[in-house]
Parts: sequence; C-alpha cells; structure tokens
Amino acid sequence: MIDNHAERQAKGNRAGGNIAERRAREYCERKGIGFGQFGFNELGDPSSSIFPVWKISSTLRAAPDFIIYPPSGRWNWLEAKGFARHNGNGFRLHAKKIPLYEHWQKWYPVLLFIHDIDERVDYIVSLDSLSKHIADTAMSPSGYYDRATMGKKKPYFEFFEEVLEPLNMANAYQDRAV
Repeated sequence: MIDNHAERQAKGNRAGGNIAERRAREYCERKGIGFGQFGFNELGDPSSSIFPVWKISSTLRAAPDFIIYPPSGRWNWLEAKGFARHNGNGFRLHAKKIPLYEHWQKWYPVLLFIHDIDERVDYIVSLDSLSKHIADTAMSPSGYYDRATMGKKKPYFEFFEEVLEPLNMANAYQDRAV
C-alpha cells in the first residue's frame, strides 16, 4: 500500500488512466447513461506533452471530462474528480475552478463525479449545490494546495462526507433532470 498521497495519486493516474474517470465511465455504463469523453486531459506531467499545455486557456483546460446524455434527453457535463481521505482530507475543489466550471453551465448543468479512492465511494454532486452550500454557509477556502513543481499555493474548498452525502445523487441519478 502506498502511504504517500502524492505517490498514490500519481500511481492511480498513470496506472490505466485516471481512477475517477474510469469509475465515472463504469457508473454511466452500469446506469445505462450515454456518455462521451469531452474534456481536455493533461497527463499531469508537462514534460510528457508534445506542446505547452499551460499556455492553453484555463477555461479550455477546465472543460468537463464527459458529456452525458441519459434517456430523458437532459444533457449534463460530468467532471470526474478523485480524492483520498486517509490523511484526514476531504474532497478539495480549487476556488479558481468554480467560475471556470460555471462558464460551462452556459450550455448544460455541471455535475461532479467524486470518487473517494480510500473508501471506494462515489458521489455525484451538482456544481450548483456545492456553490449554494458555499454561499449558505459563508464558507471560505479552507487551505492552500501547494504545487511543489510550480511553487504556487492555490486556495481550495474542502468538503467532507457530511456535506457530500446529503447532496449525493449517485444512488438516485438515472435520467432525472438536475
């Protein structure tokens, strides 16, 4: 077992692709929800890219991973995110990403497929419900993610199970409108 979160995340992202994206695909297949890969996927290692990904517009880099189309015909974006709680962490959402995802809501609602790597639990939460929770609780960023490779600290919101579970649509979501 890998104890270091960064090593675990790197291993998960390189061993057969992004774990959360794979779980999102499996979820859609299991529920009979049509989907198409959409988002811009950076491999996580800029040196492995054939072009400078950091020069691409942040709005394009934040494109949701999938577009999903359930039988109801109500289309949604689906962004797959994973987190590991073994160090007491919750799901972390960079504050800067929220307005970028809101941009994509001009076309379809954005849903976040959140996979807890340690507990193997999946959550589907709408961006609107997370934004509402932030506003209703006057939540402010709870920490700063330090990107060691870039030396930049980025503010994030951190959500734990007691927030995610009441907002979770994973068990109920089939083709209902969001």
